[in-house]
Amino acid sequence: MLSNAVGRVAADLARIGLSKKNSLNAFKQIGTDVDYVYERFAVFQALGKPFKAAGVPWIIETQGLFYHEARFDRKSISLARLAKKMEIATYHDCDIIIAVSDVLKNLLVSQTGVNPNKVIVVSKRCGYHQVCAEQGHAAATQSSAIPVIGFVGGLLRWQGVDFLLKAIALAKKSGSPIRPLLLATAMSERL
Repeated sequence: MLSNAVGRVAADLARIGLSKKNSLNAFKQIGTDVDYVYERFAVFQALGKPFKAAGVPWIIETQGLFYHEARFDRKSISLARLAKKMEIATYHDCDIIIAVSDVLKNLLVSQTGVNPNKVIVVSKRCGYHQVCAEQGHAAATQSSAIPVIGFVGGLLRWQGVDFLLKAIALAKKSGSPIRPLLLATAMSERL
């Protein structure tokens, strides 16, 4: 048990150190030769900070409150208070935040105190037919009264795809016809 805790602290410290190193290396290589810096947020990360300090607008895309997710859902960090402090500071320091839903925007505003005017919602939702057409599936041209519940993304344990499949199975048992559509972009051995 102690070795797991020590390992998580070491991993947290490594992420913090690598974030600083990688952000400085990126700035050394690119400098201000860009109009914007777009960063997909991750725990203990603020890669756009040196760009922002040099006057380059910094855009953060986030798909959740990662300090909360990493601590409670994934149980992958030990320095949770520091992760929260760093994430909130990043949201305040950046110029624009891209959130993937209105629910997330509301959470960002209520939990971190960021100005709602700096948060833009760009939903990742798309229709079944659009996904099928993009993937070249013949089903894209078929019309059906059976609802399709889909998931597009990495098949990683923490994303809870297993709960989606269990819910679909329960709905089918109760007589509701549902078709699942799973398009995996990455898989984890820890599934």
